Amino acid sequence: YTEDFDRLNFADERIVSKRNEIIGNKQEIGEILNQIQKYVSSIPYKSGKFESAPKVVEKNNGGCTEHTYVTMAMLRSLGIPSRLVWNYLPTESIPRFYL
Repeated sequence: YTEDFDRLNFADERIVSKRNEIIGNKQEIGEILNQIQKYVSSIPYKSGKFESAPKVVEKNNGGCTEHTYVTMAMLRSLGIPSRLVWNYLPTESIPRFYL
């Protein structure tokens, strides 16, 4: 869970620059995780197109999967393993026989 791929592209200057900006010289893992979480949660939600992490950082919006790509890119760029976990939440708009 530390490899790079096209949706993360964690060596991209947009990721490296933003990561360095938000974590500064922090070295404690808890502080680093907290700063990354604060930043990613500040990215406005906008239904996405599964764009790469660098693009999401650049445009400063994205859907839930795109928020995950940014988190993963920042963590993996620091050698911290991370992975995407998909989930599905049924809502009231789904007929009962599907539940």
